[in-house]
Amino acid sequence: SERRRYIQGLCNGVGDQEGKPQITSAIFGLSFLFSGGPAPPCRKACDSNGDGKFDLSDMVTILSYLFLGGPAPPSWVDGGGDGVADPTCIEAGPEDDCGATHTSCAG
Repeated sequence: SERRRYIQGLCNGVGDQEGKPQITSAIFGLSFLFSGGPAPPCRKACDSNGDGKFDLSDMVTILSYLFLGGPAPPSWVDGGGDGVADPTCIEAGPEDDCGATHTSCAG
């Protein structure tokens, strides 16, 4: 079977040009958690804070990163050597409930 890859923090599977989450990622996750919105393409990607769960604290982590200078998701690495964590593609395991590879990780 095909290996699927995701970026932690992209709950909706869509990032900006650099693969970073946008506010739509948090809105998507909140909609799923509290309003019966569609399921995420990869549930594991929604675990933004890396605590092994997908809950409200993950959406707070995304919003904190975007608007308050909070930390990036823990799986991101400094790929550019500039001291800033960059969106990092992770290979999903069979237990990660990933139905699709994120666009930013394709290729």
